[in-house]
Amino acid sequence: MNFDCLQTFIVLSQCKNFTRASEIMYVAQSTISNRIRLLEEYTKCQLVIRNKTGIELTEEGTLFLQYAKQLLNVETVALREIHMLNVYQDHLNVACAQWIHDCWFADDMVRYSRDFPDIAVNMTVDHGETLISMMHTSTLDLAITAYNINTNSLISQLYKKSKVVLVGKREQYSCLQKGIRGDDLLNLPLIYSDIWDNYLSDISEHLLLDERIYRIHCNMLGSAKNFCIAGLGCCFLPADLVKHELEAEILVEIPVGEISARYVNLYVTYNRARLGSAAMRYFFELFPQMIPK
Repeated sequence: MNFDCLQTFIVLSQCKNFTRASEIMYVAQSTISNRIRLLEEYTKCQLVIRNKTGIELTEEGTLFLQYAKQLLNVETVALREIHMLNVYQDHLNVACAQWIHDCWFADDMVRYSRDFPDIAVNMTVDHGETLISMMHTSTLDLAITAYNINTNSLISQLYKKSKVVLVGKREQYSCLQKGIRGDDLLNLPLIYSDIWDNYLSDISEHLLLDERIYRIHCNMLGSAKNFCIAGLGCCFLPADLVKHELEAEILVEIPVGEISARYVNLYVTYNRARLGSAAMRYFFELFPQMIPK
């Protein structure tokens, strides 16, 4: 399969226009059409449909797009690692979510890189779903996510556990430090984060039925924290993420009665095939508590 065809398909899926795709890729529009035709011949499926404004993906095209991105990523990682072997003893491909990186893992990887300069470090920060997909394609050596996965190729174990707390800016919400009732949440300007879906879904389903109750929606916990610090609302967040702000009295914790304690469980998932590599041996030498049990 031609990787130029894959790249063309991805660009076309994003801009949804053959003319625009040719401008972005600096090739003739006929080249774009030929590459898509070659992909459709290879897959034996129609991937795109032309319409008055440009194109739209077929159901098969939408599914193929996911794999096209993974294939290009594997190619990029493979070429990078091959080139690195000319300079470094080994490479370590690691990944985690942004807030995990900021709370713990950034310092860990700085220490690793400083102690083992002959190992190239590739650090990826993304959502857990994306990282697990990358683990399944063997483009990562380890990833820290909320997913506990154990397969023939992957092994997971508990990494950290952080209590979920409701926080707000001290100047506005210090009066609530003694606690509120569950139904009092309806009177607060709430900031949405994926904590709601993963750990508080029962509250969302039975109490907060109207999506408009959320003043702000965030897909990154760090962004939700920043809105809290700015005084724009309250949000349920991992205690470790707001530890500094709570200690500095920038934010306050607001206990919520009638809601049992919730915890974010984080797991480190390893690529079994890479456990014996030089990069991973050094990693376990530095962090023996993370050796798979």
